[in-house]
Amino acid sequence: TQNEEAADVVENAYEYALKHLGSDINSASIWRDYIAYIRSLPASGNYEESQRTSKLRKIYQRAICMPIGQVDMLWRDYDQFENSLNKMLAKGLLSEYQPKHLAAKQAQRERKRRYSGILPHMLARPPPNHPQDQIRDYGQVILWRRYIAWETSNPQRLEPLPLKFRVLLVYRQCLLNLRHYPEIWYECGQWLFTNGWGEEAMSWFKESLQAIPY
Repeated sequence: TQNEEAADVVENAYEYALKHLGSDINSASIWRDYIAYIRSLPASGNYEESQRTSKLRKIYQRAICMPIGQVDMLWRDYDQFENSLNKMLAKGLLSEYQPKHLAAKQAQRERKRRYSGILPHMLARPPPNHPQDQIRDYGQVILWRRYIAWETSNPQRLEPLPLKFRVLLVYRQCLLNLRHYPEIWYECGQWLFTNGWGEEAMSWFKESLQAIPY
């Protein structure tokens, strides 16, 4: 039906956003909005209700394993969700996912610590000539490179594809501030190439030539 098609479009939009941003430290609001949207969908009959419950469970189980802010709130929501359905089943599922959640929580704390000092709202500009500005900007280059080195070390032991999305997200965020620094572009392209994504590395290098044509 038309309503089902519209719902699919919205779900695909959420999935696309989470594919690229779901591991960002500030992405909790997207996860919570997605969960609220799925909860709001009408369900007529046991089958549709079961489908909605299954979908909510899968979203929660992804969210609680993300090293993001408010992950504790998502865990409490998930706990309530499972216990409202079946306390015996909830006990088993919560025991299964608690270690993954705790690992994500620990990674979130470490990510927040390593992100300290980075100025995410700093405007991108060519390397300055004034010494005081040089100190600030190159200080940001050092902090970003340290942070990226930690992310590429794969502290969460992610599978290759989720790791690629995570690292590319971090590089994209970095380039919002340091777009005119060729070493950032080069290091990301080199990382892609080294990890077997040669075609994407070439696309990345081509994009860098548009950003820094000189």
